[in-house]
Amino acid sequence: MRPGRFDRQVVVGMPDIRGRLGILKVHTKKIQLAKDVDLSIIAKGTPGSSGADLANIVNEAALLAA
Repeated sequence: MRPGRFDRQVVVGMPDIRGRLGILKVHTKKIQLAKDVDLSIIAKGTPGSSGADLANIVNEAALLAA
């Protein structure tokens, strides 16, 4: 690799509570949820989680429910 080509890095921080709630809504769009599931409570309880972590939580919960 020549010097100066791919030497830039973009740091993306962890999502805030609104971001986590949006990520959870996207990943639960095709999953049938019980009426008492509140995604905002899950978003509040997962500080420091990345989008991949939240997707994994949703997938593991769906597997356990099935």
